[in-house]
Amino acid sequence: MILSIIHLTDLHFNLYSNPILEKTEKLCSSIISQVRGSEFVIFCISGDIANTGHSEEYDNHARGFFDNIKELVKSEAGIECDIIFIPGNHDCDFSNKGFIKTRELLISTINSNTVNNLDHHTISEIKKIQNNFEKFKEAYHDSWIKCETQYTSPLVDSISLTLNDKKITINLINSSWISQIDEKPGQMFYPVKEYSDTISDYSGDINISLIHHPDHWLHPDNRREMRDMLENVSDFILSGHEHVTSNFLVTNWDKKQIQFIEGTSLQDIYDSKVSGYNVLHFNIIDQTYQIKNCSWNLEYYDVSRSTKWVTLLPNQMLKGKGNLFLPSETYQSFINDNRLPISHPRKAELEMNDLYIFPHVEEVDFENDEKKTELLEIPTIIKDLLPGTHLMFLGDKDSGKTTLSQVLFKNFIEEGNKPVMTQGISVVPSVINQLDTFFDKVITETYSSESVELYNQLPKSEKVLIIDNWHECKLNQKYKSVFLSRANNYFTNIIIFSLSSNRVNDTIGLTSFDDKYKLRVFEIQEFGYVKRDLMVEKWILLGQEETLTEEELIIKKDRVERILDPLLGKSFVPRYPIYLLVILKAIESGNPHNFDKSSNGYYYEVLIKDLLGTIQLANNETDKLYNYLTELAYNFYQSKTKSMMLVWMYGHKLVKSLSYK
Repeated sequence: MILSIIHLTDLHFNLYSNPILEKTEKLCSSIISQVRGSEFVIFCISGDIANTGHSEEYDNHARGFFDNIKELVKSEAGIECDIIFIPGNHDCDFSNKGFIKTRELLISTINSNTVNNLDHHTISEIKKIQNNFEKFKEAYHDSWIKCETQYTSPLVDSISLTLNDKKITINLINSSWISQIDEKPGQMFYPVKEYSDTISDYSGDINISLIHHPDHWLHPDNRREMRDMLENVSDFILSGHEHVTSNFLVTNWDKKQIQFIEGTSLQDIYDSKVSGYNVLHFNIIDQTYQIKNCSWNLEYYDVSRSTKWVTLLPNQMLKGKGNLFLPSETYQSFINDNRLPISHPRKAELEMNDLYIFPHVEEVDFENDEKKTELLEIPTIIKDLLPGTHLMFLGDKDSGKTTLSQVLFKNFIEEGNKPVMTQGISVVPSVINQLDTFFDKVITETYSSESVELYNQLPKSEKVLIIDNWHECKLNQKYKSVFLSRANNYFTNIIIFSLSSNRVNDTIGLTSFDDKYKLRVFEIQEFGYVKRDLMVEKWILLGQEETLTEEELIIKKDRVERILDPLLGKSFVPRYPIYLLVILKAIESGNPHNFDKSSNGYYYEVLIKDLLGTIQLANNETDKLYNYLTELAYNFYQSKTKSMMLVWMYGHKLVKSLSYK
């Protein structure tokens, strides 16, 4: 779902010469090509619609221009759009000389000390020269389809719309209210304190501010205030006035990023060859954005600059400001790592959700060392999890324990909990008597050092501890039980992942004998037909969801399952997702027949071939690598050595003998 923002600025419609009207058809063609496929389009016009603010400039040219564009976008692209305007200095009508003298007297009384104490009456008097603009603007703002006004005042309005449950806020800031005929940089004023706190109350998931003047046009004492306000209420700032396009990213002390985008003049009254506009695409579902600049090349509007699609990271946006419980970049990277050492033929960059299927689990009655035969769904277990109940998931080496820990970490965050995560190897003897220090370190690693104090003050009911690779913990059973008992005082739930081989020792040792908490133990099951079918369907559909028919899907699934049935029935490898994905990869490549002749060897061969394919080696080069790896493996087996020095020396001799370069 794409929301497209078309940023136009400095149109300067006048009563004499408007070369942009001759380019309107080419401009519309360019805009339509940019927005085709979008869910909705918003035109953001950052000032100077007219040249002298006269009503005729709006009525004779501007109105027809925008009506034409709006109609063409709807008829040619099939997309509805809203148009949003703010005024520029050229939208001020200075023709009433008597009023202008009175206005100049009012402005002369304003300085950096009084600008933030202005009453609305004074502001309204000063901005009367924008009355023609206001009448023009109202006709479009009153006919919005999706946009709504959530706050209005003389110098700033806050607009919002919602797409796919995401709120987009657009702040309309009137910087030209105090414009004069011969205005100079550093002399303008804006009553920042009057509005800064109020508009911050209306922020959304994505926040855009529209302003005509870049902030250096304000008085130095006022400029810093304006800059702070813009950064505090914006993720993207669109401006005009200077007729030159630019795009730069600012990261403030809070690690919040703000994108400043200045627009090219759409119609330069001094140079008809200069014309351009900006495009911002927001993928609301994927939470990514892209920025483009389109410029007139004397024949058509060409994309002169373009960014890649960039992820909208909540901890770098206004939405994440003040939220100290957004995972650090390191943890964001970790929990989003799909951990699959295999590629997919129809999607270059696999994401966790593309292929992930929750495995079934069986609960273990560890007191009697027996399983309950009912297959349980992990999401249901988590949904019904009660305070003071801790979970242990046991699984074999390749059962997907770490991936499951990542998925649950993300799920807890989405549900409003504050999980932290650590590794079993980190739980060392010194931790037992220094839990505060240990958990402070875990909080810092998961979130940030600034989060520690506030996290410690959170209610226990909001805090969850996840421990992966518990089998690597060096504590004995007595002190493992001590650790869990004391950690129970800090966290409402503790989720532990461990190897199945530790089942009896870990579960009995972690039992609470004083009923302070309850421990439930589950074993991760191999994929049965139901889970296998879901993963096969995900694999087949990925990259062709929109084109594959139901009939084609059934045929492809049937073909894959006829290959899988004998392989999984005879194979010595467990039916865990990683092995299933390797087989699916091999089937896609047309070579699945070797799997029934070996336990693990051919699975690793598929992985090696897949990785070698990413570096595009020639066949003869691949053969040399295979020979090298074969000899190297045999040398490991024969010498029973783990010494890297010996392997290194042997490798050099082997390379030399094979003449491999």
